[in-house]
Amino acid sequence: MRTSFAAAWPALLLLLFTGWSGTLSGGAGAVATASGLAALLATVWFGAPADLDPLALGPRGRWLVGALLFAVLLSVASSPLPRSGRLALLLLPALLVLPASVRRAWSSAPRRRLGLTCWRVGLAGVAAWALFESLLSGEVARGTLGHHLLVVACLLPTLPVVASGARAGRGALLVRGVSALVVAALLATGSALALVGLLALVALWLRRRVRVVVGGFATLLLVVLAVGLLGPLQGEPSWGGGWRADLNSWRARIAYWEAGWQGWRERPWLGWGPGSTPWTVAERLTPQPGINPPGEVVGDLHSWPLQGLRETGLLGVSIAIWLVALWWWRRRREERGVPESLREWLALRRSARWGLVALACYSLAGVALGTLAPWVVLGLVLGVGQLAPLVDPGADRTPERRPHLVWRVYAVVAAIALMPTTLAHWHFDRALEAATEESAERHLALAVRLDPAFPLYRFASGQRPHADLAVSAFWLTEGSRAASLYRRVDLERAVQLDPLSWAAAWRLHLEDPHSAAGTYWGARAVLLEPRLLASTGFAGQPGLRTLIARQVRGWPGVDPGLRMALSDALTRSAPAASDGELILEWDGEGEPAASVYLFRRRPAPRILAAVEVDLDLADSLALPSAAALDTTSREAFAIPPADAERSRPELESN
Repeated sequence: MRTSFAAAWPALLLLLFTGWSGTLSGGAGAVATASGLAALLATVWFGAPADLDPLALGPRGRWLVGALLFAVLLSVASSPLPRSGRLALLLLPALLVLPASVRRAWSSAPRRRLGLTCWRVGLAGVAAWALFESLLSGEVARGTLGHHLLVVACLLPTLPVVASGARAGRGALLVRGVSALVVAALLATGSALALVGLLALVALWLRRRVRVVVGGFATLLLVVLAVGLLGPLQGEPSWGGGWRADLNSWRARIAYWEAGWQGWRERPWLGWGPGSTPWTVAERLTPQPGINPPGEVVGDLHSWPLQGLRETGLLGVSIAIWLVALWWWRRRREERGVPESLREWLALRRSARWGLVALACYSLAGVALGTLAPWVVLGLVLGVGQLAPLVDPGADRTPERRPHLVWRVYAVVAAIALMPTTLAHWHFDRALEAATEESAERHLALAVRLDPAFPLYRFASGQRPHADLAVSAFWLTEGSRAASLYRRVDLERAVQLDPLSWAAAWRLHLEDPHSAAGTYWGARAVLLEPRLLASTGFAGQPGLRTLIARQVRGWPGVDPGLRMALSDALTRSAPAASDGELILEWDGEGEPAASVYLFRRRPAPRILAAVEVDLDLADSLALPSAAALDTTSREAFAIPPADAERSRPELESN
């Protein structure tokens, strides 16, 4: 029983993190997070190697692991927001141990067969769930992971491992059935990255099965067919229509990459710290109207290499590349002159490397979103890639030495260090479920006390955000407080961080609506949200509406037809009684909650802004927001608040 449980442990880890603890929404709960951390530390306690070489890099290469940890430590120490980096540093050794734990768990032929069967059954469940949900909803496959690109990140590298092995009998049926399910789930994500990864696997297979030239032509043919198939997969009727449908997604990625590149250039050697991207990237992101929606929460740069550069700098990325190259070289060297009896072992290890190639293709433009599932999958696939050959395939088990004392000391220290943040997470969940306001405030206070550097807890409890935190909603809320000493500065920072949103601009307009600055902010807000024309603040004030209309008519970079329509509506339409509200929510219904994307926490709904409006007039306005039109220039709302005063005369004169 103990042997069977050990053999199934990698599959159980895979299922735990892809089905609950490491997913986008499921992993946002305290119980799921604590379960995942406990499973990782248990893996270290029981499955770590007997030496300090978890990646089997040899006597010299193992020091690269220490160098990587040191580079991450330097990055964390220099980070303006080190809280997430400290957690990453605590968990990195546990993730590095995963490959060695797979090698230890599958140290004999019976264990390996049982472990692979459990692996396939577990992945079949994940893939089937995603596929079934997609067929029912008619949308892209998200499954338990909560995001279609996370499905790709977790299933793509495991597909070759699933497909390797038995070639006849019942085992072959299981292999082919699970492989077909995984491929179907990948295609159901509607992601071009999934198709690119699958094509990379097909190219590798063709390279081994046929001549290189023939394989090259066949791969090219597959690419052409894939371009045509993308259309039907994404609901487009024409060849190549899928590429056009996906164009906006790639244009949004370009904006993220520009922000990431700029951030890396500012701190090239040590970066901004691991996990800092969601908290700091908005500072340098210039959204594109019609592509990036107002209030967009950017939790990921959609490029693992670029995000690694931004977060850990050249030092961390260089060591990581060196480490991966050495790992690859060591695996190839171990496989030289393999006898016929070990071909199955060789095929299994090669399948893991193929999975890593597919994952590398995905990582160039894919997401991780700060969830643990892709990293756990990566560690487990690396473990398959460094499995030891079975000297005695008939043996039930191989003698094992206990894990090195250093690993067990680490497991204890990490458990103690993670306890306060885990308890704080638990108290935050209790605050969301509290029946009374007094109970919620008590749990929030405990969460802040246990994890004072976590921005979401401070926001929920009404405390001022950290100066370097680039989350517009937090500064909008702070600037809207009646007692805020820095009200105007905070609101202008909110505009800078989210230039396509109307709420902070409207709040700045209300500070002094009849002044030159007030009319500038009022015109900006109306362009971004035309329904503000129905605000009861405009009732009985034709002069104010005329001033704002003049600003709107001269606003550069916005469609002239929209400007004229808004200007006419301002001068002609007068709101009457207040019988409704225009509301901006944090963690509202609809799109996935901002707290889930940015902070891996359950949604905590809150109203950020509420404007009283004439509901009939608001409903009658059929004008689009300038932020929703791709004809709006990128610079139209990128004017820094500090330059608004200087640029206003030009706006009025046009």
